Amino acid sequence: MPPIDHLACQTQRPISNPISLQHLRVAVTVNEAGSIRSAARVLGVEHSAISRAIGRLECLVGTRLFERSRYGMNPTASGTTFLRTAKLIIEQVDSLSKATVLTLSKRADHLAIGFCPFVSAGRITPAIAEFQSRYPEIKVAVLERVMPELLIALQTGSLDIAIAPDGLSSMLLTAAFPLWREGILIALAKNDELAQNESVSCADLHSRTVLVSRDDPAREVEDLLVCKLAAHGNGALIEACDVSRSKLTSLVSIGRGVTPLLASEAHAGFPGVVYRELHDARGPSRITMSAHVRTGDERSVVAHFLALLRECYSSGGEERA
Repeated sequence: MPPIDHLACQTQRPISNPISLQHLRVAVTVNEAGSIRSAARVLGVEHSAISRAIGRLECLVGTRLFERSRYGMNPTASGTTFLRTAKLIIEQVDSLSKATVLTLSKRADHLAIGFCPFVSAGRITPAIAEFQSRYPEIKVAVLERVMPELLIALQTGSLDIAIAPDGLSSMLLTAAFPLWREGILIALAKNDELAQNESVSCADLHSRTVLVSRDDPAREVEDLLVCKLAAHGNGALIEACDVSRSKLTSLVSIGRGVTPLLASEAHAGFPGVVYRELHDARGPSRITMSAHVRTGDERSVVAHFLALLRECYSSGGEERA
């Protein structure tokens, strides 16, 4: 593959010309579609326009982002890193746009509820359904966002209530109301010696390989485990894998390592994998899920939903299956 002709690139545009959001969208679409022609169909433009956009972007960043072949477009090593960041930027911009719309449309008859990707929909959906049954005049918007986005949306007022772990992120100017507690499990290969135990302790994971997803936006469970291991002086090896969180279990099944997850995430019957409770010095490890609201938000629509949550989770932190 010939190197990029930097002189030719500079003659095509001023050197100060910035990378546009459209450049990033085109590159991410090409990566996801696998070819320029497929990306052109997705975006509804001529494939020549996609090709020019990719070439221009590579000039701007000064390196090849894709390897071209008759089979399609594959990201280079530099391209993989660039595209991962580009996708995050696009998601953040899209999230900001949606948050702005929500803020502009916020009225007394609107309620915006957000939750983390790993919060089981089955836990919160019944409460939302009951709320809409009691208050049909209130329009409820439900958003799934990662923790940093929930925090920003809550603090800026584009989100009214966030269902998220308690104590894992610093939520300034917010109040937390405990709802339920979830156990942390460790996924093990069925032939792992630890699979013979009823539970796994932090000490058991000494020198073990703990698999986490490099691209997973919902890292709170993994981060909590890392903190627990560090607190116990544990020498576990944390291996970041270029697969989604849902694919980590398949790596566990072939003996690549172990991985943490919430009890509600465990998929019964995954071939070759068993799940064991994680214990620390105080017993079973738990995460408390809470409803977070902005301090001083006294609107009745928020108060009504919090009251309903208290009805549904009156135990205030008791573990639920």
